[in-house]
Amino acid sequence: LPSLLVFLPFSFFPLLLTCRNIQPYQSLWHFPGGGIRFKETVGEAANRIAKKELGIEVRLGRELGRLEVLNDDLDAKNPRHSISLVVEAIISSGHPQRTSESTGVGYFDKLPDKMHPYHKRFIEEHHLL
Repeated sequence: LPSLLVFLPFSFFPLLLTCRNIQPYQSLWHFPGGGIRFKETVGEAANRIAKKELGIEVRLGRELGRLEVLNDDLDAKNPRHSISLVVEAIISSGHPQRTSESTGVGYFDKLPDKMHPYHKRFIEEHHLL
């Protein structure tokens, strides 16, 4: 079954990304994000994810688009299909910091070399940098 995820590009330039410390796509830069829980609003999910991955609170801006990922290239025995809502996030409290979910937090005015391939394509197609 498809899963719905929320990804959080931040509303200022340069772009805030985290470097994944977990599989899949470990050691690649990506949008902070994660799954929506049962009966959780997009805003509630965004805040939970932002707090867990960056130690901050956010409010949502505009919806930037949908990111569809067919992860059959990661695990042929357990393929996964995710549909992600990409929503602009505005920091309302705190300062972004590295957590156990990431090996780094960085601001970018151009794409890093080791970039999550699907997130890279979204950034390029939507002219976020």
